Formats: sequence, C-alpha cells, structure tokens
Amino acid sequence: PWDSLTASTDDSQKIDAFFQRAFKLTDLEVREKAMWIQFLDNAFLSLEVDAVCQSCLRLVGLPSWMTLSDSYREFALREAQTRVQKRFKSMKKKYSDAEPG
Repeated sequence: PWDSLTASTDDSQKIDAFFQRAFKLTDLEVREKAMWIQFLDNAFLSLEVDAVCQSCLRLVGLPSWMTLSDSYREFALREAQTRVQKRFKSMKKKYSDAEPG
C-alpha cells in the first residue's frame, strides 16, 4: 500500500510532506476525517516500512509508547525495525534510571 510513496530515494520526505499537508486541512467533512484517522491508523500499523516508521516517529515520540499496554507495545516493537527497538530500549532505560527510589 505504500508503493506510491516509497518508490524513490526521498521516501521519508514525501511522506513527511504528505503528513504536514494533511494535518493543515481544517475544512474536512466527517467522512473525510474518518478516512484521515483510518489512514493514520494504517500508517502506525506499518512501522516495518522504513520511510513510514521515520515519519510516524517524528509525529509521536517514543516516550508516549510507555502508555501502551505491555503486550501491544511488545507486538509493535517486534513488527518495527531493529533501529526502533534499540531506540525504545535506550529511552526506557533512561526513564527508569531517572526514577527516584
């Protein structure tokens, strides 16, 4: 489903530009808003596509992943690339080291 946006070397830039333009849309009908939410859902379920992963992580920082249930977070990280897994483990360690007690 991402072929049209990931067919060249500037994949991530195209996806970033698409997200930025779409977030600026203000006069959407209810049906269009529902389709936009469905697109975002599909994007965040496609973290195995490098360009999509990079764009999605720019929108939602890894610390927000701490709010996911453990089982879903582990599932998402298994599906994500190794680079994302390493970044999450590093961020999790940083946060646990900073906690008092």
